[in-house]
Amino acid sequence: MAVAADVSATVQSVRVLLIEDNEDDALLARRDLTRERRCQFELEWVSTLDEGIERLRLGGVDVVLVDLSLPDCRGIATFERLSTAFRHLPILVLTGYDDEETAVQTVRLGAQDYLVKGQMNGDSLARAISYAIERKRVASQMALLAEELGARNAVLREELELAHEIQRALLPGSLQPLHEHPETRPWQLAHRYLPTESLAGDFFKAYALSGGRIGILICDVMGHGVRSALIAALLCGLVEEFEFERESPGLMLTRLNAGLSRVLGPARAEMFATACYMVVDPAKRQLHLSIAGHPGPYLFRHAGAQVERLIPRRGPALGLFEVAEYPEATVPINQDDLILLYTDGISEVEGPGGEFFEGRLPESLSRHAGEELEAFLDDLIDDARHFSCTGGFHDDVCLIALQVGKAADGSLTKVIAR
Repeated sequence: MAVAADVSATVQSVRVLLIEDNEDDALLARRDLTRERRCQFELEWVSTLDEGIERLRLGGVDVVLVDLSLPDCRGIATFERLSTAFRHLPILVLTGYDDEETAVQTVRLGAQDYLVKGQMNGDSLARAISYAIERKRVASQMALLAEELGARNAVLREELELAHEIQRALLPGSLQPLHEHPETRPWQLAHRYLPTESLAGDFFKAYALSGGRIGILICDVMGHGVRSALIAALLCGLVEEFEFERESPGLMLTRLNAGLSRVLGPARAEMFATACYMVVDPAKRQLHLSIAGHPGPYLFRHAGAQVERLIPRRGPALGLFEVAEYPEATVPINQDDLILLYTDGISEVEGPGGEFFEGRLPESLSRHAGEELEAFLDDLIDDARHFSCTGGFHDDVCLIALQVGKAADGSLTKVIAR
């Protein structure tokens, strides 16, 4: 059989199976189709549904016309038996004036059309058959494409899940000290990481440095999804490569920017990352930091219970320029001071009046600063959720809290860095 997309074009041959118990109606249908000049129809006629099913099993039929009132089956059940067994065939139902509602229901179930007896002529019958064949062909193609798309989506989901697991493996783990006496460490560290999708552009790293110091890097890649996750993975690799730069925040960001710019090339105007890298030195009571377009961290000074926003002179976001300067700043710190690094997923949470949570963050930080670090971060997140119009986050959230402890001697603890 060959049916053109344009149903008005000539069709070589269409084999029609008519399942109809009324011989007069069968003869009328045969006469109408025989007179049709635009298409050659070959009509076969059986009088019961069982006969029709047996004939269809032999193959070679292009379209089915079936009466809904047969000796061995009536109503919707007639169509259901045919459509279940022969889903690939277009089926048109025949009905009388008093049974049109049932015919409409069969169309909802998948019949291509219904024809009212006594209202058909050769032209309308031929047109209905041609349209039914074309609609079924298109529907079959769409079903095949949907099946192929479903299979590809399943593979994509598996790949995304694998990518998700790999990305999570790149993040720090428990961040617990390796020293057998963890109470001697000069700081406490906690984090929260809430990606909005399976793949995220936020990430952070923590490194044990000499003399009891700790280096902390937080990054936020523009956008979401696969592209952002790939850039985040690239930056993670670059961080590991530039191990000796961990001592210097400015040098670390300079090298990261050069490496990212080299990889991105002309696309760097569309893909970039903000970052903040700091080295905390409890022994010298100093914090050294450098910022690449990232929100400045907060410092809660235990003495005086004051919240300060650390906004030194900043360099541009990573990847925007091949050559960029990232100044360093040094800030004095004391025992029990609390430092909060974050991404804009929490600061840009929007409240009912259009206000951002950024304006409420210092108050929230000050209110919970006396809590244990894990509870402190959970309460910050809860405050942001309650403030949000939607009760959730539309961007990835990454929080790191570090509390300065009592400085010890050179045999200080280390932190796991993965």
